[in-house]
Amino acid sequence: MRSKLKLWSAAIAACLVGAPLASANFILSANRQSIATGPNAGKEVIYWSAFNDGTNGTGTKLLGTSATMTTDANFIFRFANLDADNVPDADVIMSPAQTFNYSDGTVRPTAGFSQTATSPNIGTAIRPRGTGENFSQFTAQTFVPPNPTSNPQVQTDADGLITSATPTQDPSLTYNNTTVKAFRVDGAYLSPANAPLANTGTGSVFAISIIPSGATVTMDASLAGDTGNPQIVSLVSPGVPEPGSIALLGLGAVGFLARRRRQA
Repeated sequence: MRSKLKLWSAAIAACLVGAPLASANFILSANRQSIATGPNAGKEVIYWSAFNDGTNGTGTKLLGTSATMTTDANFIFRFANLDADNVPDADVIMSPAQTFNYSDGTVRPTAGFSQTATSPNIGTAIRPRGTGENFSQFTAQTFVPPNPTSNPQVQTDADGLITSATPTQDPSLTYNNTTVKAFRVDGAYLSPANAPLANTGTGSVFAISIIPSGATVTMDASLAGDTGNPQIVSLVSPGVPEPGSIALLGLGAVGFLARRRRQA
């Protein structure tokens, strides 16, 4: 009985720290943190990273990902005006700052995505990040849920300046921060020269999850280096029970063991 308890304890401890998982030439890790201040205070952030060791010809970079995150709670997204209208969009690929110039003389800037946990410009998103990245060369082909931006119909004047932009959809209807339990992006940089390095530290941060405290998130992904074949990886970042819940679990275990002794 003692040996089984030790094995269970070791397995639980490994899960709670988000133990890195190796698959072929990519090592996947999850860095989970509590958010103390800012608009997401009381929630948690998970930074998902992929290290490319390159030993079997996968190179040094993270060229693209087909990544799916699932949770037992819900994902929280960043909303910003990412196209030429005034309808907030779900920033699911960590967009940089952008500026739109209108023919009426107005200039409308948008703050870029932030990886700082306390920033209002952080949210759940997927895109390989790091040294060497060129956002303009990143293309995403699949979004689940679909339609993260308002996709406006744009009218321009003779000089090419925007005269009007009419949104064709409202992304908040699907990315409303209360119901999305599964989120996926398939995307890649157009050439290895524009992809981020993934061979130092824990590699390239390629996804961020913002979730309610204690939520469990599972990452299933196909990761492509700048050479070689894509690699399949999977890792779970389990939620840690609140102190009160841990105490109740402890009492349950004590009661279970006491029962076993009485029956022996």
